[in-house]
Amino acid sequence: MKIYLIDGNAYFYRSFHAIRVLANSKGIPTNAVFGFVGLLFKLIFELKAKAVVAVFDSKEPTDRHSYYPQYKANRPPMPEELIIQVSIIKDFLKALSVKILQIAGVEADDIIGTIANNFYKEGHEILILSGDKDFFQLVNDRIKIYDSQKDTILDSKYVIEKYSLEPLKIVDLMALTGDSIDNIPGVKGIGEKRATELIRDFSDIDNLINRISEIRNNRIKRLIQENVDNIRLSKRLSQINCNVSIKISLDEIMVDRIDWDELKRLITEYELRSFIKYLPFDDNKLKVSIINDERMLINFLFDNHINTGVKA
Repeated sequence: MKIYLIDGNAYFYRSFHAIRVLANSKGIPTNAVFGFVGLLFKLIFELKAKAVVAVFDSKEPTDRHSYYPQYKANRPPMPEELIIQVSIIKDFLKALSVKILQIAGVEADDIIGTIANNFYKEGHEILILSGDKDFFQLVNDRIKIYDSQKDTILDSKYVIEKYSLEPLKIVDLMALTGDSIDNIPGVKGIGEKRATELIRDFSDIDNLINRISEIRNNRIKRLIQENVDNIRLSKRLSQINCNVSIKISLDEIMVDRIDWDELKRLITEYELRSFIKYLPFDDNKLKVSIINDERMLINFLFDNHINTGVKA
């Protein structure tokens, strides 16, 4: 069985920033909803996905915050326009019978890693949907990354070609380079190219630290010596925990109970006209609010492939 695991936070942020300002006639923002729901419909109705899980971060501090309070401290608060849309996205997920997982104090990455690892042991193929390179550390023969934008599967070969390292070594790479998005320190002054060379030469950061005297470049040697604690901390922060206490069966994540009436209601309420085609109704038409704005009219015509003579 092919199982799709969606990094919910990564995708609603991606949609929110990638799509132009979009709202229904009541002024409710729908740009993140449009992008996220478009992904869901592609998975379920075009790729015929049978098993899907959407995983979200919780508001509570995680284990990583307990030993590094600055973790993700540089991230701005979620915009109000996005907060409104998260609950709408979850309504669509429920209507599509997609399993939602969110555990207080547990990061979505760790939930995804654990589920992927558990289903891998059962012999399934897992496709993780996320733009975060952290997940490359999980890639193996049956755990892969699905790039929905390029409709491409990223496997071990891709990781090796891109980083010149095996997937398992990505966490060692991040221990040296850090991650500005998550506020993981790494070693300032060591970029990805130099970090890759060090990991290839010494295999992992433990060997690197134990064999500092063998580093030929004096500047790099000094940086490693001065940042041993930061390197170890950064690896711990970057390592995905695949042993979260959670059990979930294949039956629980099957997409087999779609609530078509609720789906129709949501599409109608938020005026997501381009998704009407996925509904199994005879006339395939829905009543929508009166279009009283020129831009909304143009959007509607483009969504329904009607020639307007106007360039997008």
